[in-house]
Amino acid sequence: MTVNDILKSGLLELYALSMLSAEDKSIVEEALPQSSELRAELSAIESALQKFAMLLSVPPSPELKEKLLSKIKASKPDKMTKAKATTESNGTSLLQWLLLVSCLGLMGAYFVSHKSNSALQEKYDNKVILCDSITQAQEAKIIILENIQNKNNRIIELKATEKYPATEAYFHYNTELKKNYIQIQNLPDLASNQSFQLWALKGDNAPVPLDVFEADKDNIFEVEFVNNPDAYAITIEPLGGQDAPTLANLIGVIAIAG
Repeated sequence: MTVNDILKSGLLELYALSMLSAEDKSIVEEALPQSSELRAELSAIESALQKFAMLLSVPPSPELKEKLLSKIKASKPDKMTKAKATTESNGTSLLQWLLLVSCLGLMGAYFVSHKSNSALQEKYDNKVILCDSITQAQEAKIIILENIQNKNNRIIELKATEKYPATEAYFHYNTELKKNYIQIQNLPDLASNQSFQLWALKGDNAPVPLDVFEADKDNIFEVEFVNNPDAYAITIEPLGGQDAPTLANLIGVIAIAG
């Protein structure tokens, strides 16, 4: 069992309460000398137990000891007359034992509750993170929709090559916002070691490598904007893209000029 396993299992709390089986106790005692993290955690638990016990401690009433002794005398009168001092000592021990068990029970319940609350808190925190993530994704989609509805937005259909005739995509091009979005309808299947890559084409200059992506159908996302290109192109490249396009894998061109 790793240090992390011990920390998450609750064994340290039960060890501090002396409520472990011999096997689990051995596991903890073997791990403690080897881990400063475990020792520090155990020390913190013991300190918390002590504070908790002091918080919940209630002084027993003066009559409690006498009531316990009276019950013992009533059930065993002969022994009491022969060894009163011994019985009183046993009665005191019984009282201490009862108080100790009560305290341990309360502390045990506290730590079980604490563990349960911690688990619930963790689930809550994870739900909050998930909700925040969903909210951010929805907000990003709203921004995209607002941008592609802008009056200066141009929608340009990708012209597929003969090698990939089923390719269907639309390019949203806006010189005012300086934003580009690709709207995917259908792209060729990729191998596990391939990616799509966008290129900017201008005059006789070498194609400029832009975004590398692996897109699903019915997906719209932002890509890099370039001022005054003649066209954009999409190719299939090795995973992660490269500096020069593989023209044999050209799947389509988006004409901007003209």
